[in-house]
Amino acid sequence: MNDWRWRALWIAMPVGACLAGCDQTVGDESSGTSASAGVEVRADTDTDADAGVEWQERLSGDGTWLVAWRPTVATLPVSEPFSVEVRVVDANGARPDGGIEIFLDAEMPHHGHGMNVVPRVTERDESWLVEGVLMHMPGRWELSVDVIGEDETERAQWTVQLER
Repeated sequence: MNDWRWRALWIAMPVGACLAGCDQTVGDESSGTSASAGVEVRADTDTDADAGVEWQERLSGDGTWLVAWRPTVATLPVSEPFSVEVRVVDANGARPDGGIEIFLDAEMPHHGHGMNVVPRVTERDESWLVEGVLMHMPGRWELSVDVIGEDETERAQWTVQLER
């Protein structure tokens, strides 16, 4: 492919990603609850009482894992570290036997950067605690959780609109 075509594709990819995902929200639209993009993650009647906010669930890319996350704060802060709890079960709802790790990251594709920190992941009995998540500016973030097994890695991803 000619050099100018690669440049055009390189420029068009982030724009296309933004256009494809700009109307997405974080939440469960079927239940009528939508934590519209991190401005507030509201408490609801279907929440776990420990954190007071609902779990955001999604199947991983190949459908092997059901990944759920929730912040430990009611409102996602801008430029302040916070923690996230993550749970992973297989597509049938069974807990993994071990042998998997998770990695949480967030990036702003239309800005071409991610977080400036690497959060610390601690495995707990039935979940992982991810501490030190820092989204340093308002805007559209793509939050991803990678489930890392022996043979492959699968990603679940959410769009989060962070506002001041």
